[in-house]
Amino acid sequence: MTEGYCTYACINNQGCTDLEAPSHWTCNILAFAGCEDVPSKWCGSQSEPTDFPGVIVECP
Repeated sequence: MTEGYCTYACINNQGCTDLEAPSHWTCNILAFAGCEDVPSKWCGSQSEPTDFPGVIVECP
C-alpha cells in the first residue's frame, strides 16, 4: 500500500492485509452504511471504531 490512509476500498480485514496496509489497520465503514456497502469501506486505524463508537464499525 503506497498511497496511504483511506486510499483503498476493502471488503474485509483480509483485504487490507492483501493491500499491504499497516498491521494495525482494519477494514472500516460508517455504521449507517453497513458492511454490505462495499464501495464505502476503507482501510484505516483499528482504533477508529473505538474512538467513534456508533459512527464507525469494523468489517471483519
